Amino acid sequence: MKHPQIRWPQRIPAALARPTLSACCAALLSLGGCGGGAEEAASTAAPQGYASRCLLPPGASNALLLPAPTGEHCIGKAGFRLLDAARAEAYTAEQSDRRELNVKVWYPTAATAGGTRADYLGPAIAPLVKAQLSIPPTAADVLTNAKPGTPLQPGSVYPVLIFSPGYGMVVEAYSTLLEDLASHGIVVVAIDHPYISGVTSTASGQLVQALAGPAPTQQLPAFLDGAVATLVADQRYVLDWLQGPHTGLLAGHLDLARIGLLGHSIGGAAAVQTARSDARAKAGLDIDGTVYGGTAGPWQKPLVFLLASNHVADPSIDTVLRLATGPTRSATVQDAGHLDFSDLKWLLHFYAPGLSARALATQGLGIVEASKALQATRQESLSFLQQFIGL
Repeated sequence: MKHPQIRWPQRIPAALARPTLSACCAALLSLGGCGGGAEEAASTAAPQGYASRCLLPPGASNALLLPAPTGEHCIGKAGFRLLDAARAEAYTAEQSDRRELNVKVWYPTAATAGGTRADYLGPAIAPLVKAQLSIPPTAADVLTNAKPGTPLQPGSVYPVLIFSPGYGMVVEAYSTLLEDLASHGIVVVAIDHPYISGVTSTASGQLVQALAGPAPTQQLPAFLDGAVATLVADQRYVLDWLQGPHTGLLAGHLDLARIGLLGHSIGGAAAVQTARSDARAKAGLDIDGTVYGGTAGPWQKPLVFLLASNHVADPSIDTVLRLATGPTRSATVQDAGHLDFSDLKWLLHFYAPGLSARALATQGLGIVEASKALQATRQESLSFLQQFIGL
C-alpha cells in the first residue's frame, strides 16, 4: 500500500473539524508548564453497583476508570475488520488498494463470571496513541466497563446505531458515550475511517493516520466534501455488512428495521447525510458538526443537532433545519467546547491534572464540568434513540 505522494500540512487546518486529536496531543506534550484551577481528575473508585452487577474485575487501583454506564445491561465489546473489495482506496496512490475499515462494536450482554475488561485502545494502536499523547508506556491504563467478546443473550434482538468519530479521532475516544448507549439495549457499531479518523491499522499491520489536510491544489471545502462522501460510503458499506452472513456473534441479534446514525464533528455531518440518503436509516444525530457534503435537496428524516455553546451562526445547519420536512431538534450544551463530547477532558484531568481553563480551551474544551457534558450528551443521544429509532 503506497501513501499519496503529497506534501500534507503538518497541522490540520482549524476549519477541518474544529479542534481535533492533533490539537489534543499538544495539551499533553507540555505537562510541566500547566497549572491553574482545572476540574478535579476523574475518580478512580469503581462504581460498585455497576461493577458488581456485571462481575467486572477491579483492575489496577491507580488506573482511570471510565464513568459507569447508566443502563440495565452489561456490555460486551468486539472488533471486526472489513474489506470493501468493490471500492478503491481514494487516499492512496496504489490503484489496487481497496477500502479497509476497522469496526468496534459495543453491545448489551448478560453478566458473566471471570474474564477481563475490554481494552480501551486496541493493542495495535495503543503504543502510537499513547506516544502522541506523551503518556509513558508504563502509565496506568484506562479501565473500560465492557468485557471482550462476551456472547449476546439467546433470542435477544436490539436496534442498531452506526457511529463515526470526528476528524483525527479514534472511536474509543467516545467510549463513555458508546458504552452507555449499549447499556440501554443498543448495538453500537463504531467505524474508524482510515485517513480521516485517528490511528487505524490495516490487515497488513500498517498504521494509518488522518491526513493533515487538502493538497496544495485542492480547496478545503472540496476536501471536506470528499471526506464526508467517503464516510457516507463507509457507513453504507457497514449497513450492507450488517445485513450479510458474516457478522459473527452479532448474527441474529440485530433489528435492522431500527437503525440510527450518530457522529461527532465530520462524523456528524456523515451521519445526517447517510440518514437522508439511505432508506435503511431512520434518523440522524449530528454532534457539533458543520454539515459538509451539500445541503441542497430534501431532508425528510428526523434530524437532531447537539452543539457546543460556541458553535453559533452555522449556515449549513440553518439551511438543513429550514429545508427539513421531517422532525428536527437542536440543543446546546452550555459552556461546552467542541471536544467536550468526547473522553478527552477525562483523560486530561487524569494524565495531566491542573491544566488551566485557558489551556483546556486551546484543545477545544470549554469550562463545563466533564460529568455535566457527559450527562447532557448521554441524555440527548438516548432521547434521540427513544424518540426516532424506537428504543
